Amino acid sequence: EFAVGATVALPYDYDIEEDWQQLTRFAFDDGSDVRESGAGFTSYQLRVPAAYEAGATFRAGAWRVSGSVAYADWGRASYSRPPASDVSTDQFAQFYDAATDMRLGAEWAAHEALTVRGGVGVSQRPYADDDAQNAVTLAVGMSTPLAPDAVLDVAYVRSAWDRLGAGVEESFHTDRVVVGARILF
Repeated sequence: EFAVGATVALPYDYDIEEDWQQLTRFAFDDGSDVRESGAGFTSYQLRVPAAYEAGATFRAGAWRVSGSVAYADWGRASYSRPPASDVSTDQFAQFYDAATDMRLGAEWAAHEALTVRGGVGVSQRPYADDDAQNAVTLAVGMSTPLAPDAVLDVAYVRSAWDRLGAGVEESFHTDRVVVGARILF
């Protein structure tokens, strides 16, 4: 069995409302300091760019292999209503590039009561930060039926990326366990 699919999300305007608070501390050589604070509300409208995704799945016997690629050019985003009068409409796009997300996974139905899966994903960040590397996500999981029409899913997901700043390379990661249930209709 072989299946392919594709989706396109058209550009749209997104209303954003932000409450902000800024605390500033000035420290002086004599040990004294001055603290200032400010707060406000900003409202603007962002034109979100089109997004594209395509994927395919191949299934043979107890094995299924799936992959997908997603793309959105955030360099084409713009303010349709800027947050302030001194902000140009295209200023948002000056700091962003294209974002991609590539995923590949495999699933094996080991038994009618146990399915094991694993996958890898690589995400290219949309912001123009030369120091941040692409994030790599690894996942392993399993599923088992709870009832004739319900399935329990459990997965361990780890995302990792490196950052080089001020001559020091740092590695970051996030770990999480995802538990879910599916009801089949």
